[in-house]
Amino acid sequence: MYGVVSLKHSHLMTPTILIASSIFIVATVLTIHTIYNFFACLKPSKKHAHPDAKHGLVTIMIPARNEEKVIEKCLRSLIAQDYPELEVIVYNDQSTDQTGHIADKIAKEDKRIHVIHGTHLPEGWVGKNHGCHQMSQKAQGNWMLFGDSDIVLAPDAISRSLATADEHGLEFLSFFPRFDNYSFWERAILPLFYFYLFAYLPMSKIMTSKNPDIVAANGSFILIKQSLYCQIGGHEAVKDKILEDVLMGRHIKGLGHKTGYGDGSELYSVHMYDTYYAIWEGFSKNAFSFFKWNYISATTYVIFAFLFLVVPFLLIPLGLLINQPLLSLAGLASSSMYLFMSAILNYRLEQGIVSVFMFPLAMFLSLAVIVNSMFRVATGKGLTWKGRSYAK
Repeated sequence: MYGVVSLKHSHLMTPTILIASSIFIVATVLTIHTIYNFFACLKPSKKHAHPDAKHGLVTIMIPARNEEKVIEKCLRSLIAQDYPELEVIVYNDQSTDQTGHIADKIAKEDKRIHVIHGTHLPEGWVGKNHGCHQMSQKAQGNWMLFGDSDIVLAPDAISRSLATADEHGLEFLSFFPRFDNYSFWERAILPLFYFYLFAYLPMSKIMTSKNPDIVAANGSFILIKQSLYCQIGGHEAVKDKILEDVLMGRHIKGLGHKTGYGDGSELYSVHMYDTYYAIWEGFSKNAFSFFKWNYISATTYVIFAFLFLVVPFLLIPLGLLINQPLLSLAGLASSSMYLFMSAILNYRLEQGIVSVFMFPLAMFLSLAVIVNSMFRVATGKGLTWKGRSYAK
């Protein structure tokens, strides 16, 4: 009888131990990797009291489509830069609001600003890429900064970025931003972006590895040498691609150049989305492209992330309910590590506390975004952005 009871008990414990161990190991590995990235991540150069113009003229380019809420704040932060040699080009991409009028008004106040009013989008082009291409044709700078209309730069952002490029021998440099979040859904969901960066990306290898796939870039802040931009064919080479920033980085690495990517939270902020729908639409646009449009890779990740990043939170009550305390313990330990990671990243990047407690829901919604992105491509509905639809 004792042997039978022991056998039954072992049959119950084996899968429980396997599940608990797997979840705990994954959480531990991600935590260690996040902490390592926390210290290894590229930081911008320290502030310089008297920045000079040794890099020559820098051209800042801002594509804008229906951005009347943010465009003025963006442009005023650009012309407040301490770097002495700047020109700013704005591409008003057929806006139907006051974007073009606001840009023209500020351009009259500061002759360094030039506004191009777009009239059409040629077939085969993504709107942003076409705008960037048009601006690059007018740019005079030795260095070019491609940004978004919702960025707000710190006064020393350009000078410190150029100094960073010098220090590390870079001709292509991108920084991720600090999010300015106002609504509940912004505070709850957007900081998860940092978890993805620090938990998954090999930050220290982005500059050192020659593998073109080990690259990262944020289209909101891409600093590139003008000669290198021309060498890779500029935005025309990626004219129909939604993930143009990363693809440009891959191309540059493929040519043997170094690329840099790091923490730009001291240099600039963005206010990306006002509503839950805008968050859903904005991230659905890019989500599937991160997996190179590969359904197997994307589906595998969704399953993995659900099992190891969402399920641990569910195991806490489930283990108690089915009288398997080991599952509850594994779920509690793993969940605590994820919340700890979220807390330290949010503290460092000034993201508040809401997303820490919303982590499991935010993670679940991020996986739903990936599924939605795949579904829209698979069904031919396309990915929508700024009132336009793209196949992928």
